[in-house]
Amino acid sequence: MTTPYYLESKSKIFKRIISWKDKSYSWQHCHSHWSSLVYDIHSKRIIIKNYKNQNEELQNLNAEQSYVLENITILSKLQHFAEGHNLENYTLYTTDGDSCELKDVCKGEKLIYYFSEQGCQVCYQPFLKKLVELSKKIGKEHIVVIGKFEERRSFKLFLQDLTPNNDLTIYQTKTEFNIYPEYNEYALAFQVTKDLAINNICITDKSNTELSADYLKLIEKKFNNSTSSQVE
Repeated sequence: MTTPYYLESKSKIFKRIISWKDKSYSWQHCHSHWSSLVYDIHSKRIIIKNYKNQNEELQNLNAEQSYVLENITILSKLQHFAEGHNLENYTLYTTDGDSCELKDVCKGEKLIYYFSEQGCQVCYQPFLKKLVELSKKIGKEHIVVIGKFEERRSFKLFLQDLTPNNDLTIYQTKTEFNIYPEYNEYALAFQVTKDLAINNICITDKSNTELSADYLKLIEKKFNNSTSSQVE
């Protein structure tokens, strides 16, 4: 028969207390070790997650840089292939549906902005807004916007989506300009003379907004200098 603990001798009670303390110590030690293990696992998960995020960011950055490099390469090809060459005298259509020829529109030096409905709206829509601002500085008569649309209905829908303050001269063409046939879908800005010779061509893409901004500053300077020399 087991003696109740309250009838045990003082020495036995002391030993029992020591045993409890030892067990308590062991439990605390085990709990501390377990907490440390859980913390280590959690920390490693955070490190792995951060690594994956950084790796994804690096991949996105590399993809973006590759895209920019590709556009710079295409721009170099365009400049080599197109600058100094003459555009064909394409047929254009006004917002009212009347037809005219490109030569009739370009009776002096003009900045032409050409884009295709098959191109990137995110690329050409912001640039159109910048052209509105440029027109206030050099005069809207120096800027011609030409959109390649197969159907007049698509052209009219495009016009409806323009901002109310856009009063640029906009024409429809049903024919691709074929400035560089391999890249017909790219939105392009370039200057033309009255003989339709191409100069200062630029790709207006979402990846090179800084280049587009610098290009417009250059165009503004060229037209202002040209106007000043005519006055003199």
